Amino acid sequence: MGMPLRYNVRNLFRRKLRTILTILGIALVIAIAVIMMAYSRGLMLSLRNNGERENAMVMSRRATDRGFSSVKQTQFDILAAQLQDQIAYANMAEVSGASKEYVEDYDYEVDLVTPYLTHSFLMQVDSDLEGAAATRRGLILGVDPERAILMHKDFQLTDGRYLTVEDERSVMVGSIAYARLDLQPEDLAVGKSIHFSGLDWTIVGTFEAPGSAADGEIWMPLQQLQTILNRSDLNFLVVKAPTEGGMKEIVDFVNTSDQTELRAISEQEYYRGYAETFRTFALVGGIM
Repeated sequence: MGMPLRYNVRNLFRRKLRTILTILGIALVIAIAVIMMAYSRGLMLSLRNNGERENAMVMSRRATDRGFSSVKQTQFDILAAQLQDQIAYANMAEVSGASKEYVEDYDYEVDLVTPYLTHSFLMQVDSDLEGAAATRRGLILGVDPERAILMHKDFQLTDGRYLTVEDERSVMVGSIAYARLDLQPEDLAVGKSIHFSGLDWTIVGTFEAPGSAADGEIWMPLQQLQTILNRSDLNFLVVKAPTEGGMKEIVDFVNTSDQTELRAISEQEYYRGYAETFRTFALVGGIM
């Protein structure tokens, strides 16, 4: 014969401390699960809306992640030459927020095929909140200063100035990079320094690029990052076409070309793939 329910209820009040601890434990687990689900969902929705319609990402043929891709300089040169009639062009003078001197120095049209190199560094940042140098691991992107800003249609300089090819030990910081590093906005303000690879790098500008992963990135001149890492290759390329239809033609061309042996995917599709990965984690977290 089963135990009457009133015995179980009576025991709850007899062992009040154990009951309270049990309730708090269950509540804590539920709260953590809800927070993790909400975080995963927010990140998933953000990634789904990431990328430009006209942009294609180009990586080594076997790579599925841009950070694990390796593109040789010769492959980049060949592809850039092959796509001259299919890619978009832009004038640096059209850059929003550029100074008069910047426009005068870069008042010419450039092809929108830009290389990137990424590396994760252990960095130190002076944190006003912590009252000392905060140590964080963050991703640094080596970019072509003349082209990277033109790959994002809503790119906007928010403070300071743009990077230039001639800059030494200088970086630009996206508007939400501080959040990715668990810092305060003022910790990554113009004039502040980031210490990595044994050197201090001055923040010369901050920017925002809504709807783009660049909003949370830290940029430095490509050649300087190659020098630090003693590398001559690249991680990935981004190609901008005049239209979304043109982007699809570029993707087809790259994926069927045996000369460069590279793989292309639309930028939006690339980030949607990441969104699906987070969706899987969210589902597993919900089950657990």
